[in-house]
Amino acid sequence: MDADPVTATTAEQLTPIVRRALDRPDADIDRWELAPADHCVDNMTTERLDRVRGTLDDGTPWSLFAKTLQPASAAPHWRLIPDFAHAELLRELDWRDEPRAYGCGLAADVPDGLRMPRLWHLDEDDDRIVLWLEDVDDRAVWDLPTYRRAAEGLGRLAGRWPQRRVDAELGLRRRRLAEYVDGKVVHAVLPWLADDATWSDPMVAAATASDPDLRSDLARLADDLPDLLGRLDESDHALGHGDATPANILDDGTDLVLVDWSYGSSMAVGTDLAQLVAGAYDGRAEGDVGLMTPVHDIVVDAYCAGLAAEGAPVAPGDVVLAYLVTLAVRSGLTAVDLSHVADLPEERRAALLHQRVALARLALDRLAAVRL
Repeated sequence: MDADPVTATTAEQLTPIVRRALDRPDADIDRWELAPADHCVDNMTTERLDRVRGTLDDGTPWSLFAKTLQPASAAPHWRLIPDFAHAELLRELDWRDEPRAYGCGLAADVPDGLRMPRLWHLDEDDDRIVLWLEDVDDRAVWDLPTYRRAAEGLGRLAGRWPQRRVDAELGLRRRRLAEYVDGKVVHAVLPWLADDATWSDPMVAAATASDPDLRSDLARLADDLPDLLGRLDESDHALGHGDATPANILDDGTDLVLVDWSYGSSMAVGTDLAQLVAGAYDGRAEGDVGLMTPVHDIVVDAYCAGLAAEGAPVAPGDVVLAYLVTLAVRSGLTAVDLSHVADLPEERRAALLHQRVALARLALDRLAAVRL
């Protein structure tokens, strides 16, 4: 690869971007510095995240957020992917999906109270794309009112952009949960769950000691997947963010700002709720398990209220099914896998594992209840 485009950026290249961001056509940069952003990078198509900050010659401060994208084949984890899965993974993780989301016109027509971060500039070559974005000052406090507000906003987004409109005006693709299942789940997750060694690991055994049925219930979920995925394929589809975790929903004091549009696409209505609920209990998050059930109890009603506010047909049963199937698959089947946070201290990993097991149990029990 060529030299990294962010670290190689010059003041001459930055100046027009800063001028646009500040709406100061005559502004000149006095000084600037680059530092890695305080975000966990776990997407194979994201090479790095940086903040570029500085001042103008009159002392005015400025800040930009630079997101560098790469093909999934350039990621370190690519070597762990079996050859037969390469083509499907490159299609599923298309590194140009996020630039498409910013360039399709969506930002001009999102519901009140939501917005996308402003894209000030895009640099593109054969092996990298750099999105020069607004650096949003996040003021979000993730209490129950914020979860309700986020869920309603996501419902309004889906209600405003049903699949027919996404197809006609945005050109973003349809993303099926079955693609994830047929790839990673079938070839990696299920064999790993079937291995006795997975469950005999001391940390896993301790986290699941109070839930001895978890392994068999996850196996039952796997058996039921063809039917569940078929039902999702037949349900209404609309625009979804695709990774609507609290980490990707910022509050600028006026609007909720949806960042990281790598998975923005048409999907089963209600899918976004899964990541909204799971996001506080995944990765390096320190979620409050006590909020888990109350959050679950409010997000569906809030999401349906958002659909109704946009005049969209509301089918609560379909919303619940899409939400819970996605939650059970993405957070339940992978609940006891902490390989992606191997760098955390053991005590923190153990606490995180207990959170994830509790979330898996909530998803499995609620899904079983709605299918009775």
